[in-house]
Amino acid sequence: MSIISIVFGCSCTPKNATEAACYFNTVVKAKVVGSEVDEKHSIVTYTIGIIETLKSPIALNQTTAVVTSYGSPALCGLELQNNTSYLITGHHVNDGHDNLVFTTSLCNYYLNLDTAPAAEKVSKSNKMVGRKILIQICADY
Repeated sequence: MSIISIVFGCSCTPKNATEAACYFNTVVKAKVVGSEVDEKHSIVTYTIGIIETLKSPIALNQTTAVVTSYGSPALCGLELQNNTSYLITGHHVNDGHDNLVFTTSLCNYYLNLDTAPAAEKVSKSNKMVGRKILIQICADY
């Protein structure tokens, strides 16, 4: 008798706040205001309220944005909580219909700003305070 199993696993190269800020094309401070699960495709769509845009290839002048992630940590998906503030990194990618979509995953850097210890919040956020400082850090990195 043969047994066939399907196993999902997520493996990422760890990134610190500076590496993430330089590597990913989008960095925002945001609060999750809603989420929707597409179980068929194992995708979660989060609606976020943008507190501050630190880096983006496009102007994020709106006060809300949509972020997609896989629906399970086994698929490297993020599990973000509603009404919680985060520092989120990710990529704006073309969805194939000439729309840019903000995507993120467990492999991206994120920090729960509501539960992070004060010292960690200050040190990591200070590395990404403002675009000019961010650009200088990445140029020196």
